[in-house]
Amino acid sequence: MNESQADNIIQSYETDSITALRSDLDKLRPKPYTWLIQWLMCLTTIGAILYIAKVDLLVEQNFVWLLLLFVAIGFSHRDDYLAHKRIDLVIKLLDKNAFHKRS
Repeated sequence: MNESQADNIIQSYETDSITALRSDLDKLRPKPYTWLIQWLMCLTTIGAILYIAKVDLLVEQNFVWLLLLFVAIGFSHRDDYLAHKRIDLVIKLLDKNAFHKRS
């Protein structure tokens, strides 16, 4: 086996590896309107609690718990958003690395 064949095999392996990584990373991207689905599930849960337990939200303690729930959901959404931004950055770095190896 000469050197050019070995280089071609190595380059083919690297390309296949990068393609597989890219495919796996693309699967981790968020689906469209995921945030809307999360908020609808939250509001449905709150509605079910209000319907079943007949809780009055205007009572100060219940209103504070409701606000804390929304704050917790907001922090969770921010963590998800940052995780997806990191995934996008890894994809960009992977593409940039693959481009430089081809050159």
